[in-house]
Parts: sequence; C-alpha cells; structure tokens
Amino acid sequence: MPRGYSVVEAGNGRTALNYLTSGKVQPALVLLDLQMPGMNGWDFLTVLQAYLRLSAIPIVVISGAAGEPPTVGVARYFKKPIDENELLEAIEDLMGGGGSGFVPPTPRPFGSSPTA
Repeated sequence: MPRGYSVVEAGNGRTALNYLTSGKVQPALVLLDLQMPGMNGWDFLTVLQAYLRLSAIPIVVISGAAGEPPTVGVARYFKKPIDENELLEAIEDLMGGGGSGFVPPTPRPFGSSPTA
C-alpha cells in the first residue's frame, strides 16, 4: 500500500489466525477475503470473534463471493472488483484518519517484544 502502512500477508485463514493468536502482535486492521484455501474467511470470522482481544480489530472484507455479505464482526465490505481509493479511504477512516474515533494500538513487528 502506498501510504506507509506495514502489511503482513497470510495465505489462508488458519495462518492468519495463528499469527494473530500468538499474542506477539495486535494489528490495527485486518483485510479479509472470504474465499481462501484451508480455513476460509467465514470460518476465520467465527473463530476470531471468540477471542476478546482480537474481536475489537476492525475487519474489512474484500470478496468476490456470491451471496449475502457478512455483517457480524465486519467494519466494511467491498465487492470485487474494488476501487482502490475507496478502500484506502475506508482504511484511513477505521484507523483514525477520518474522524471515526478509532485509535489503533501501536503495531509491532511479528516476533518482537513490547518495549517498556
């Protein structure tokens, strides 16, 4: 992303969930595709909501999946193909740049320990 965001990519829901539940990182936002191999986005959302610490993370779904979009635990939903500017505006809004009041936690690289 061209605006200075640190991005970590996961190839499927299980990998993303393992990364998030490791406790070594608290992302400010998750971009989620519903159609992934292994654990899909629907299952990822269900499991993520069971973790209190993680359930407050804004989730932006980007999907070409047919049917009704998810509503529980989703801050924004985009149907593919998406407009990049609209996506970036939503990200900025959810991360506090658009006056939403959301204050993201300080991100740390995966595997780093918090500083005192």
